[in-house]
Amino acid sequence: INGNNKAAIAAVNSPAGTYIYNITNVQDANCSKVVNSSATQTVLPLPQAGISGGGQVCRNGIAPAIIFIGGNSVPPYTFYFTVNSGNSSNVTTKGNDTLPLIFQADKAKSYLYTLTSVSDANGCKQNQTGSAQVEVIENPQPVFTVSPEVTTVLESTIELQDASVSTESRMWDFGDGSISFSQVPENHTYADTGVYRIKLVAINKICKDSTYQTVHITLPLMMYIPNTFSPNGDGVNDTFLPQGDGILKFDMTIYD
Repeated sequence: INGNNKAAIAAVNSPAGTYIYNITNVQDANCSKVVNSSATQTVLPLPQAGISGGGQVCRNGIAPAIIFIGGNSVPPYTFYFTVNSGNSSNVTTKGNDTLPLIFQADKAKSYLYTLTSVSDANGCKQNQTGSAQVEVIENPQPVFTVSPEVTTVLESTIELQDASVSTESRMWDFGDGSISFSQVPENHTYADTGVYRIKLVAINKICKDSTYQTVHITLPLMMYIPNTFSPNGDGVNDTFLPQGDGILKFDMTIYD
């Protein structure tokens, strides 16, 4: 001590714990004396934190969670983080539990959550590292047309035109037991009459969607109308009427 009756020493600041400083002796220029006096210092532990979660999600799908967890100190913990290196944000736990940060998946984009620091109930704060990423994937939009939509079994080949958006792979179900994974639409021929529902499943990474079109395969209309008849009661050609395949009903008008 040089004249001001005070002196300072560097106190211990690590590791965390309680430290008691004892004065055992004091001495001036002429005399010395045994002294019994003490001071107590508590070094608080620094909080630690981790981040996890995230992953891939379809746009407007079930939102993933970013998980923060604190430890090594007294809760609640406040976690400081950035998103895509933007402005700092923070969230605080209510206890010593993990904290899920619900992500809103309303825009197709990649989001990097970076943990920067954490503080505890004692006011102690420490820089941290760690990150979790969320990739929001645009939903595929399946669109296709079919031509012709109605045709006969004699001309039962249909043509597909694909106009899907944000689609990486496709699955075609033609409704007659035939399936194709062709990326380029193929013509398809039906073997029998019927109403067929064509399904297109569009896939994009983890996301998929589907759409439908309907095709009618009918019997050909074949009709014969005679130009004469002989109503003489001999059982041969006595009745005048059209005949053919696929006729369910007809109306006929005779003039003169």
